[in-house]
Amino acid sequence: MVTPRDMPRRLTRLPQKPTAPPAPRPVGHWDRAAYVRGIRDSGLHSYARLVALTLAELAGPDGTVAEERMPDLFALARATGITIARARISLRNLQRSGWAWTSQPPHSTQFGEIRLMRPGRARAHAERAASA
Repeated sequence: MVTPRDMPRRLTRLPQKPTAPPAPRPVGHWDRAAYVRGIRDSGLHSYARLVALTLAELAGPDGTVAEERMPDLFALARATGITIARARISLRNLQRSGWAWTSQPPHSTQFGEIRLMRPGRARAHAERAASA
């Protein structure tokens, strides 16, 4: 006979830690072609890949999308042709998987600066900076 003691404990969500911005990169360190290849080969959802490729097109030579080029979530939705909710979720998925970083709060429509990066490269760069 099953008792309440035999039931698994309820899983609770741990509070998410705020993400710190990645270490500054030297100008010209970002490789657009490698980023695009990585996005195409990733297992990301198609909307997240579309958002990432759109942001890669708008990014400067250092991998940042200036606020003037992509001022808000509405402009990102218009540029990709997807809904605002899907654009927000896609950007959040890119952040969680390490392909992009922005200081945007979860429910804000303004971006500020968006930095594009490859997940393995960001970790390797942070480890090199920490060991130096």
